[in-house]
Amino acid sequence: MLDRLSLARGFSGKALENYLLRFQFQNAKTDDLWEELGAAAGIDVKYIMDTWTLQMGYPVVHVSRDPADPSRGVARQGRFLLSPDSDTADDKFTSPYNYTWFVPLDYITSSSPTTATQIYMNLTTEIIFSWPTLTGSSSIRGFSDTI
Repeated sequence: MLDRLSLARGFSGKALENYLLRFQFQNAKTDDLWEELGAAAGIDVKYIMDTWTLQMGYPVVHVSRDPADPSRGVARQGRFLLSPDSDTADDKFTSPYNYTWFVPLDYITSSSPTTATQIYMNLTTEIIFSWPTLTGSSSIRGFSDTI
């Protein structure tokens, strides 16, 4: 996820170098790194990364066309479980984010193969987004990162 932010926001090694110099002979906390990276990127890196570092597991995201409106797509995220039928009602491990993550999603279409559209799942279980209407041999392709 951090690598994804680095590429999307154009982080340079300078932010990490500043962090290492600032804390070279002292203790640092994770928040200190997020602060330095956020200052370089102009975004709240802590807000994004805490969803990945302060809860267990990973999200699984399902994307489909909205059956009610074919010009819209629906992305839904949930907590990945090895057995999706697991009963998590008695789960002794709770999450401060209710097992939702900040997830970036990119897609391209055959009509515009060099321009990726980026949308974000911002701690939501579902988002609706514009899905291009495909004609003829057009296709849509998503990108997934191993995070």
